[in-house]
Amino acid sequence: MYITKPDKGDYANFQEKYIDKIEEGDILEILSRQIDRAVVIFEKFKGNGDLRYEEDKWTVKQVIQHITDAERVFSYRLLRLGRGDETPLPGFDENSYAETANVEHRDEEELISELVAVRSGTFSLVKSLTGEMISGSGVTGDYRITVPALLYVIAGHFEHHLYILEERYAPLLQDG
Repeated sequence: MYITKPDKGDYANFQEKYIDKIEEGDILEILSRQIDRAVVIFEKFKGNGDLRYEEDKWTVKQVIQHITDAERVFSYRLLRLGRGDETPLPGFDENSYAETANVEHRDEEELISELVAVRSGTFSLVKSLTGEMISGSGVTGDYRITVPALLYVIAGHFEHHLYILEERYAPLLQDG
C-alpha cells in the first residue's frame, strides 16, 4: 500500500521527529521490515532487560513495553480515525504507563512476543484500510492528525526507539 508522506500541517510539530525518520514508500513494507529488524536488536538484550544507560532512564524492558503500549494507543487512534470517528481522543502519559507497566517480573522474550503480536494487529488494520479511510483525520490530544500522518508516526516512533536501543543501550553490553 503506497501512502504519500504527510505534509506539515497534517500532524503536530512534535511528531515531525518521528515522521522525518521514515522515507516515503510502501507503509506495509516499512512496518514489516521494522519488526524483523527489531527482533534481531531485542535478541541482543536477552538476560539484560534491566539495563539502563543512565540511572534515571528506562530499562530495556521498559523501552520494549513502551514501544508496545504506544503502538497500541496509535493503532487505536488509527482505527477510530479510519472509521470516521470525529470524537476527540485524549493524549496519554508515556511516563506513567512506563512506571505502572510492572515489567520487572517479565522476561525479554515475553515482551518481544507481545510486541510482535501488537505489530501484527497494526499490520492487519493497515491492510484493511480503504482509500476513503486513509483520507480520514481527527483530533488526538490537542492536535489534528491525518491517517497517513499517524501511519508515519507509528513507524517513526518505532524507529526512534530502535535507534536509542542501538546507540545508547547496546554499547553497554560490549563493556560488560
